[in-house]
Order: sequence, then C-alpha cells, then structure tokens
Amino acid sequence: PELTKQYEAGVDFTLWKDRVNASVTYFHSQTSNQTIATGTSWASGFSSLLTNVGVTQSEGVETNLRVTAFKNQDWNVTVGGNYTYLNNSVISITPLVPAITLATSGTAASQVFAGKAFPVITGYDYVRDPKGHVIVDGTTGLPTQSSNISILGNATPKHILGMNASASYKNFSFSFLFEYRGGYSVFNGIGTEMDWSGTSYRSGLY
Repeated sequence: PELTKQYEAGVDFTLWKDRVNASVTYFHSQTSNQTIATGTSWASGFSSLLTNVGVTQSEGVETNLRVTAFKNQDWNVTVGGNYTYLNNSVISITPLVPAITLATSGTAASQVFAGKAFPVITGYDYVRDPKGHVIVDGTTGLPTQSSNISILGNATPKHILGMNASASYKNFSFSFLFEYRGGYSVFNGIGTEMDWSGTSYRSGLY
C-alpha cells in the first residue's frame, strides 16, 4: 500500500489590531510505495498501468502576508503577498527499471529517475560548443540535434510568488491577482512547428 508520513511547523501572528497578518510554515512529507499511472505497451491491450514506484519526498516553505493599508467607514484597502518554495524529489524507485515514464508528447517525456526531481522532462537537446552556443548544421541551417536523450528540466515549479490587492468603496470593489512561477521547464509540442515556420522565439536566436 501507499503510505505517506508528513509533518509541518509554522507560526501565525498579527500586529496593530489585525492590520497586519502573516504566517510562515515549513512542511515535509515522504511517500513510500508511491502509486502512479505509467505508460505500457499498446500490445497489452491497456494504455496505462498503476504501479508502486518507490519513495518520493516533498518539502518546502510557505509564507503569507496581508496588510490592511487603509480603512474607514466607506473604504477598505488591503494588499498581500505569498511565497512558496517547493522541492519534490525521488529518493528511490523499483530496481526492476532504471526510469519510469509517466507521459509522452512527441519526442519528449515526463519521467521519474532516482535522485532527481519529481518529475523531470526528458528529450533530445541541441549539440552545443564549449561556451554553450547551439551548433547549426551548415547544410540545413537548423540546430543540430543531440543523439542521446537527456534531462531537459524539472517539471514542477520550485518558486511560486503571488501578489494581490483589493479596494472596496461601499458596495463596489476592485481586486487584482498576480502570480509568478519559476525554477521549472515547460515542453511546448507546437514549438517545432513554429521553429520550422520561423515564427518562434528560438528562430530569432539561432
């Protein structure tokens, strides 16, 4: 069976008659016999298989701040923000396979490797020179593709930053929300088509 052990510790506090509210929380969880749906051969008659892959771990920090900037009989203005750091990793997987595939899209895949982030994006990278520049084929004019599949990046955001504000006047209110996610990679299946037509961002770089 899949078993999860987790704990968290945090603190909440308020200042100036609840005009400032803040919290900080640290969390840690570890799941053994992690159950996931992995791809299988179509010849088996099934599209996926539920299997226990091993041990995964998740830990991070969540912070939140909310400030009432102005308040009277008619107006109420608040601003706030939050930040989350998340680190998902694979401690171990079944020794029967070196990697487990969760999903595929074209030449890319979402896979699980022991000792890596959970999950990672794998696929073909470009051949690069010692300075990291992509080597372009002199005949075709296209970037040279590597011959081996490699890990392209972590598929889960490590950093999540949010900002929000709201203002209300009697029965009217206005609010906005901004969120930033970083420390991860996204695979766009349409990217190769845009590269070919010269409409992608990368076509301007190479």
